[in-house]
Amino acid sequence: MADAAGTAPKKKTKRHASGVKAQRQSERHARVNRAAKKNIRLEIKAALAAAKAKDPVKTKELVSKAVSSLDKAAQKNVIHWKAAGRRKSQLARNAELLLAATATAA
Repeated sequence: MADAAGTAPKKKTKRHASGVKAQRQSERHARVNRAAKKNIRLEIKAALAAAKAKDPVKTKELVSKAVSSLDKAAQKNVIHWKAAGRRKSQLARNAELLLAATATAA
């Protein structure tokens, strides 16, 4: 209620400080995780593009980089460790198939 001077009552500032901090942390973690996931997607796409372009040296380098990013994301719990393993396996298989397909087609 307002006092005699017509000012608003004093707010209790410490009631939910931990909730406010948790919200800040949640937003920060979501931002970091989103960036990590986007980086993984871009690296996988680049590795598959190199495989499609018949460049085995660059493909090996980019697949290694993508696998490293997947491992780091799994280690930091950005993605589940089994999801990381599955995506590494799919990446290796698809890169090999693309390289083999381009080699037999040539």
